[in-house]
Amino acid sequence: MPNIQFEIKELRDEFRLMRGLAEPFLKEESSRILDALCDNLRSFENYRGPMRLEATPDRPIKTRDSKGKYAKGGRGNYCIQAELYFLWELRPIARQSSRRGHRRVQIAGKASTVTKLYVNIDGSSSEIAHWRLEIGDSDSPGFYFHAQMPETLDQDGDTIYQDDDMWPKWLPVPRLPVLPFTPMLALEFVLGEIFQDEWPRHINDQSAKSDVGQWRNIYMSRFRKYLEWQQEAVGRSASPLMALKQAVPKSDIFIPV
Repeated sequence: MPNIQFEIKELRDEFRLMRGLAEPFLKEESSRILDALCDNLRSFENYRGPMRLEATPDRPIKTRDSKGKYAKGGRGNYCIQAELYFLWELRPIARQSSRRGHRRVQIAGKASTVTKLYVNIDGSSSEIAHWRLEIGDSDSPGFYFHAQMPETLDQDGDTIYQDDDMWPKWLPVPRLPVLPFTPMLALEFVLGEIFQDEWPRHINDQSAKSDVGQWRNIYMSRFRKYLEWQQEAVGRSASPLMALKQAVPKSDIFIPV
């Protein structure tokens, strides 16, 4: 079964919308990185060969400091910050003859997004946690949409971890089932985690704006299709959990109608 597809236009809309919504929570350089990624996605409309959509570990998307706001009411004791980088390897799909006719891309390798958390104490920053969100392929041994810890991506896209005794590189489990995370949904997730009150309030305050409505529409559609696919899959095995573990969505599950 072919790997999952996305419309380039919708991916570009995701990056553009989240860039605007998240700007107050990001370092200034990170907004420029997101601008560049939007430009890259625009250029993908004309690509004929393999594509790499990426924010590299040496130029990650960085949040501003969260001073205790990772806890409700801002009652946390520490100052933390998040970094996010990702690698999506894609290939173009021939333009469709449908009414919409937008150009598509298909995952053709890695589709991994890494989030790291840092704590700042007395002017010194130390990594304290990280996780990886992935979209699998038709041959994936685990859940198609899954999370892994504490592996990450190096600059060449290979999995690495510094302490083999803590979590050896040869051990690829567990692959924890998650939502269908794109890089920008992963960014919203971590913003909601480290700014527990501030991020939801920020989104709600802008709920009447068109950008929030567009973002909501993209993910209302995706989540609905994702849940419908899960509901259909659970009846295919004696074990509903194993049915979900083995399920592979149709490649066009997230293509807008």
